[in-house]
Amino acid sequence: MTYVKLGYSSSSYFYGINVTLSVPRTFQYLITKNFGAMEKHTIESLDQLVHVLLHPVALSKATPEQLTDWLATSIKLKESLRRQLFLDTLYSKSEEEIELLIERHQMIVASMLNLLFNYQFHESITGHAKQFYQQVATQLEDIIVFLKKDFNRFFNVDLNIPFPIRLREGLELKRQWKMIIKTMPGSETNSSVMNILERLITGLLKYKEEIPATYYQVAYLKNLMKGITDHFSNTCHYGYTSLTELLISWNFNDAVFIHQTCAHIRMIMEMEDSVVCRIEFLKTCYKEMSQLLEINAVPFYATQLAAQKAVLDWISHELEHLESSAVAVERVVVNEDNKIQTSVSVQVLALFTRLFKDSGIYTNTNITEILTAVSSLFSTPRQLEISVFHLQNKYYQIDEGTKRKVIDLLMSMAQLCKKL
Repeated sequence: MTYVKLGYSSSSYFYGINVTLSVPRTFQYLITKNFGAMEKHTIESLDQLVHVLLHPVALSKATPEQLTDWLATSIKLKESLRRQLFLDTLYSKSEEEIELLIERHQMIVASMLNLLFNYQFHESITGHAKQFYQQVATQLEDIIVFLKKDFNRFFNVDLNIPFPIRLREGLELKRQWKMIIKTMPGSETNSSVMNILERLITGLLKYKEEIPATYYQVAYLKNLMKGITDHFSNTCHYGYTSLTELLISWNFNDAVFIHQTCAHIRMIMEMEDSVVCRIEFLKTCYKEMSQLLEINAVPFYATQLAAQKAVLDWISHELEHLESSAVAVERVVVNEDNKIQTSVSVQVLALFTRLFKDSGIYTNTNITEILTAVSSLFSTPRQLEISVFHLQNKYYQIDEGTKRKVIDLLMSMAQLCKKL
């Protein structure tokens, strides 16, 4: 029996510990001595194989026969893991347990792939050793493929993709991107949007943990590249008028892209001669933007606001500002005697209006006519002039606080009605 003392490096790639490990001569002894029963702890056995036996220090002292044995071990452990997972999921009590089991395997396999990837940069590694690492990594990537194919419903696409897969997918995206650039019309708007996409695709090639990329985001970008290619080759049937519209439909909610889109709308708006024209322009933008078909329900960044909603919210706030400014600039004199003064807010007034319409008290079929009449007839303590657009927003967006306030008022009115 051969004994090898493994001195682990203290670099960021490796653990700063020293281990004395027995390296057996036969495969059967390797499994029994170092990993225990293969059927019992397959993923742990595979993890120990990568962390201990395949460490660059150990690998530099290994014989060709040992490398062959270790590769064979990784293959046997991979096959064992497949069988074990099928059995574990067969006898699991709940879907939550299966989901946790698959996610655990995803995380451990990703960690091993990242480690093998980093091992290749160790100073002691030769070309032959790199090839060996890649062969073992292929077995680990087979496990990822297996998990995605056979346990797709439980596969967590929000986990970070391992470095070697990320690099390969990034290179493929880069190749597709170069082909798109050749066919892309060279407008100024397109160029600015292209720079944002270029940044994301290039970022995939920087395999650093501080620049994460999830399985979902990589798949999203691949599908988006196809969508852009179809769009500029005239095979897309959605009829986008610009690359910006296409990205909003794809729910591409990158913060820089959203900011740039809103800045572009503002720039065109400010070219209009009057406030009235600017308001009309923004209303047209709002209508066109709200009519875009959403292709992806989940945005590119899952924790951020959806692209379409972010732009529509910005247009809404800009419209409110312009409409209130128009009143101030034109110095409209409000004759309070000609308005019904209320003690409630615009939100409450909007909900009462909706209740009157939905209950059939208001019979006009055109909602805009009703809202225009209400905004011109009523004033609130905070707004002598109520914006139709503001009232319309609150008509459709009702919060719980407003509901409770209206319910209290209706209860009070019911009590008053009984006393009459």
